[in-house]
Amino acid sequence: MAPSKKKGAPPASASSKSVRRRPGSKKAGIPTRAEKSAANKARYAELVRTATLEGAAAARKIYPPTNPRVVHGDKSKPVEYDAGIAERICMMFATDPGMNLLKLNGNPELPTVWHFYEWLRDNPHLEKFYSRARELQAELQAAELEEWSTTPLLGTRKTVRTKTSDTSGSESSEEIQEYDNVERAKLRTSVRQWLLSKNRPRKYGVAPVESEGGNALQELLDSFRKRDQALEGDGNA
Repeated sequence: MAPSKKKGAPPASASSKSVRRRPGSKKAGIPTRAEKSAANKARYAELVRTATLEGAAAARKIYPPTNPRVVHGDKSKPVEYDAGIAERICMMFATDPGMNLLKLNGNPELPTVWHFYEWLRDNPHLEKFYSRARELQAELQAAELEEWSTTPLLGTRKTVRTKTSDTSGSESSEEIQEYDNVERAKLRTSVRQWLLSKNRPRKYGVAPVESEGGNALQELLDSFRKRDQALEGDGNA
């Protein structure tokens, strides 16, 4: 007589069949299919991250080390503070009168203006170094103004002349002349003077007329006027 099966009892071959366990069941130690999938995805992501780090470490042996970078426009630029790059930027300002902040964004080896100002905010010694570099740059810009005043700014002017005759029709000729572009030189000089007066007002700004100087000038004019009146009075007498 075959043994009777109790209702709800597991089959005899339960060990050879897969048993599904719902989350929160009594045997919570056995992972579910979703948990296994999540674990596999996490393990794969860790392997990818490790491979990327190992690849970067291998690349550093070939290429010089660089700090983390950010994509600005179509260029990859450094982000974290680098003392060597910061010193290079300050030296560029201190030795080049034409250096400006726009050139930071255009150079892929230098940080963006935003990140550079973050470096200045977090590093007081860099802020002092940069301030001194801009002072030296102002000295160079002032010296360059003096050089501009004695050096012509050459430009070219193209003149087209057309001649019309009854026999050969119209003929055109071009003439290119080189000349001193005075108007462009004035504009360049005035912009430089304005920048110096705003960035370094104590040294290069236009000082207001002092009250003592103004009074002295007015007194001198009054004395001349009184002298003229006295001379006119003597002449009429």
